Amino acid sequence: MNNNPEAFKTYLSTMTDLAVSLRKLRATEDHMTEAASTNHPEQLDEIVKHAQPELLHFRGLDLKRSQCEKELGIEGLGLTDIISECDEAQSDRLQPVLSELIRELKLFQESHDNADRIMKIRLLDVNIALQDLPQKPVAFHDTLA
Repeated sequence: MNNNPEAFKTYLSTMTDLAVSLRKLRATEDHMTEAASTNHPEQLDEIVKHAQPELLHFRGLDLKRSQCEKELGIEGLGLTDIISECDEAQSDRLQPVLSELIRELKLFQESHDNADRIMKIRLLDVNIALQDLPQKPVAFHDTLA
């Protein structure tokens, strides 16, 4: 890892902010799961609207993380490889932050999978309901004439 204390400080802060942002996005996924499971599509729309700024914030943080990794010469490395590139003091500071980030990533993935499962069930319910509706013949209109 390049010896750039300012870039390391920014990287550490960015990784902490990513974990916080993931926690917020996980809460959003949990709210979406709840709204979908209780069949409240209007709540889903509101939740999605309110999630947009946090999603953009997360994307910005991810770009910042990537820039910091370039500056530090650790671009493309996995999190465990990054720790091995650090000196002992850096590792002691970075290890708990990365552990928290990994934990939040796993929890987010679980929340996302739950929300996805519920949404698929709701879509199936909608498709079944649509199949039960009487079909009206569609009038043909010649648009080329």
